[in-house]
Amino acid sequence: GTPAEAAARRAIGQLRGYALLREAHFEAGCVQLAEARARPLAVLSLYAKLLPSGVPPERVRVRLLARGVEGAGGPGVKADDFALEVAPLVLAEQAQIVGLYTALRAFLERARRDPEILPREGQDAAAGASAGWMGEERAAAERTAADTALLKILLSVDQPALLPFLRQPNACILAESELVLLRYQQLEQLV
Repeated sequence: GTPAEAAARRAIGQLRGYALLREAHFEAGCVQLAEARARPLAVLSLYAKLLPSGVPPERVRVRLLARGVEGAGGPGVKADDFALEVAPLVLAEQAQIVGLYTALRAFLERARRDPEILPREGQDAAAGASAGWMGEERAAAERTAADTALLKILLSVDQPALLPFLRQPNACILAESELVLLRYQQLEQLV
């Protein structure tokens, strides 16, 4: 299909994923968001407690028309004219939080393996073009948010997986990681 059709399919997939999250179908929602190449920072912005300190949540908007694609929507129509905003998640029950964290863990681990969702450091940022963003600075911000959130998630739902995660290259914010590890009394992980 055309680039406009591919962008529309991704947007529809993202909307479906976000709707599933809102309905507390966390696993299905995160799978859908990964398949639709949703940006990790956008997904994490729906539950801002996981974002690194100092990183404000994004206003999550899904554009139904591709930006810059010729003929998308007709003359004079802007992609922002057809954008839907996604409200943040509000979770009160611990079981829901654990369910979200478990699903986000799988989403973030998949994003870390898929350079079209999360380009690796030094990789040509054009690989992220299909996800709707480009540039090494933006990719670095996405990696930092994803890895720092994954650290927090692992501490909450799977502490034995923490050491293998920390032993591999990651983009966690060092100062924040130290504070989180100290709070969870994971002193041996600091060494």
